[in-house]
Amino acid sequence: MSSVPEVGVGELPVDAVLVDVREDDEWHAGHAPDARHLPMSRFVAHLDQVPDADPLYVICRSGGRSAQVVAYLNQQGRSCVNVAGGMQSWAAPGRPLVAEHAATPAVVSAGPLVSTPAAPLTCPRCGRRSAPDSGPFCPHCGRYLAPLRWVAETPSSATPPPLPRPRRRYVGAPRYPFLPRWGFAPGPWRTADPAPPAADAVRATRTSLGTLVPLLWATAVVALVAAGAEVWRYLLLLASRSDALSAGVVAASDALVAAAGWVAPISAALAGLVLVQWTVRATQAAADRAGVRPARSPRWLALGWLVPGLNLSMPGSALAEIEHAALDRPAEQRPRPTRLLLGWWALWVAGLVLAAIVLAWSLRTGVQARADGVVLHAVLDVLAAVTAGVTAVLVTRLTRLLSPPRYRRRELVVAVPAEPGSSTTGWRRRRDREAAEAAHDEVRPADRVGGELEAGQPAGQRP
Repeated sequence: MSSVPEVGVGELPVDAVLVDVREDDEWHAGHAPDARHLPMSRFVAHLDQVPDADPLYVICRSGGRSAQVVAYLNQQGRSCVNVAGGMQSWAAPGRPLVAEHAATPAVVSAGPLVSTPAAPLTCPRCGRRSAPDSGPFCPHCGRYLAPLRWVAETPSSATPPPLPRPRRRYVGAPRYPFLPRWGFAPGPWRTADPAPPAADAVRATRTSLGTLVPLLWATAVVALVAAGAEVWRYLLLLASRSDALSAGVVAASDALVAAAGWVAPISAALAGLVLVQWTVRATQAAADRAGVRPARSPRWLALGWLVPGLNLSMPGSALAEIEHAALDRPAEQRPRPTRLLLGWWALWVAGLVLAAIVLAWSLRTGVQARADGVVLHAVLDVLAAVTAGVTAVLVTRLTRLLSPPRYRRRELVVAVPAEPGSSTTGWRRRRDREAAEAAHDEVRPADRVGGELEAGQPAGQRP
């Protein structure tokens, strides 16, 4: 063990961390006051209890066992130093000792618990035999030679699980010696947070229609007024060629044109926004009616109405799909627009093209260009009025198609007079009652769009 680093007792630092590897009887007889006890026979099993000090000083009775422990720990990468002479050198100069059970502390020799093997043992790791005086560790690989038995111990913090409380036997509903004055309030059962009702797409479409139709007719009226103002201005231009115009007449014409030029675009913009909203809701209602998902999202519908170029085809396609689903046509078929829808589509495209032409024409200068611009504005206003009116008719028709049919029930009382001079018998009364009940019938509409049976017409026949 000459390669094991060691120091004398007198060279120990004041704050040295000292580990005593002697057995229990030696430790109880006497040990250094600040030393920590870790017996050599249980050293490997409690290796995690070795203090993490650098360097770590190891001591035993005479220095032999501590030297073996130091060699083993240094092989494990620790920095340990052997105390030469052990506790015998410690107690020789009169250093303090502490005893656990003895009255007088003393350094004694190892008792029967010393685990140093008396006979050569074979290392279970490397298979080599060790000399009897080589100690409990293999001098070749450092494995502990004595057989070890691992014992699992319950942690001190572990507590037994709580025992389940025994369930009380059910003895029926509770009984009270008097009438309880507490409980639920009288009334039907209601959930705490009722789920909000699902939005009805048809009802939302009708709501938008109630706002859209007045705006469209108002836009048509304002557009006609603007067209009349432009025609009046054009007539004044023609009259100014030969005669001077009155300042009041010219001012009135200019005021009417300016007012119509402001009110008409604002009314058209409001009607356009509500029309986009109606299209989104009607598309959802048509998809619900057909049992499919909407072909276009609300964002794409809005972009189709507002983006130039795209608004030439997208609005007509969307309205055609709404009409196709409202007429209960198969979803796999291609939509075939009706004449009303095709006429509206033509008016819509013509209005957009004419608006682009008028915008480009307004950039020209010159008297004749301005006069021609007045005519173009008048034609555009008339076309806008017609388009607004046809749009109001079209959206009203589509909304009625999407709405469920309304059945009207009429009751007709039929009385059969008795024959003169004869009394009404029982079978006659029964016949009269059956005839009156047969006259009560449910009037069904002849068409989904409209139409009713005339009063008194037999059920099942169309007008």
